[in-house]
Amino acid sequence: MAKNKKKKMSPETKQNLKNIFGSLYSNNKVIEGARHNPWWVAVIYFFLAVILPIIPILTSGFSAYGSSMFSASTYSVDTQITDFALTLKENDINFVVNDGFLTYESEKDYSYSYINSNSKQYDFLAYYSMKTGNAFTKFVNKIVDQSYVLGTTDAYIAPTSSEATSQTVKTYRPNVLILNPETVYVAVYKANTTTTAATVYGDYKTIENGFNFKDLANALSVTSATTIDSAKHTELLANPEYCSKVFGNFKVFLDNSFVTNRNRSTLYTTLLALGIYVALGIFMGLMVFILTRGKKNYYSVLSFIDCEKINAWAMLTPGLLGMILGFMIPSYAIMFFIIFLGLRVMWMSMKQLRPTY
Repeated sequence: MAKNKKKKMSPETKQNLKNIFGSLYSNNKVIEGARHNPWWVAVIYFFLAVILPIIPILTSGFSAYGSSMFSASTYSVDTQITDFALTLKENDINFVVNDGFLTYESEKDYSYSYINSNSKQYDFLAYYSMKTGNAFTKFVNKIVDQSYVLGTTDAYIAPTSSEATSQTVKTYRPNVLILNPETVYVAVYKANTTTTAATVYGDYKTIENGFNFKDLANALSVTSATTIDSAKHTELLANPEYCSKVFGNFKVFLDNSFVTNRNRSTLYTTLLALGIYVALGIFMGLMVFILTRGKKNYYSVLSFIDCEKINAWAMLTPGLLGMILGFMIPSYAIMFFIIFLGLRVMWMSMKQLRPTY
């Protein structure tokens, strides 16, 4: 019985494979592959090229979390939020989440302050306001823009131009937590300065029903049924392990409250990047078409579609590089594909697609 002979790869298939893999680094292969392969290959290349650099943007966006603002330092919020939670529990003040909204048992606004016994300064301020929308935004801006005279709790009032000042007044801003029925806002500042260290916005849409801010104090041996008096309050506040646990509860809350904002921001950034990449891809194809229109250009016979196909084949390598570097340097992920595509198309236009004299 005759042995089955292994079927050899056709010369055409070999050439197509050479073009496909060679186009990753060779502009000549890009041009040859785009001209002699079906249009749908260029469509696949275009699709892959704009999707690959999107991956690190999506990954980075969905990896963000609200408590990342404390990744470098706690900014003493661990002690401050513990005192706030214990104050709510001691006075039986309830801020409760129901169906994505924060409810407060009183019709009045609420404010809280933590004064450092050593520096005599505000370390932490917390507010609850019934204001929403633009009114709440103005309320937040008023609070975070307010500075205080260093070493005091006195609000700093900048002198008018007609008032002479003999010395520069040193000021600071305390950490703040601002709540309203729809939003939570946290801002932390570098110690004894007005320099913002980090901020985060969130909401209550992904917070479970029944969450109560005073329950942040439930840690170690403290439960919902535990009664807190001033002596117990002082004792717990002096316990670093307890403060750490309460702070952990607060960070979990921040992570959950940040989900909606994170998803919205990631979706917006991703769609923006995708739109830019698609528009840039089409535009660079138009550039190839314009740059090859000269009478002495060998490629002046190329149609607009041919030039778009050439550009699509050229886009894959920038897409791959954009994805790789996007994972390495997430903060600039959106820029890499734009830079590499511009460089490759310009280089190809100057070398392979230039006029022949």
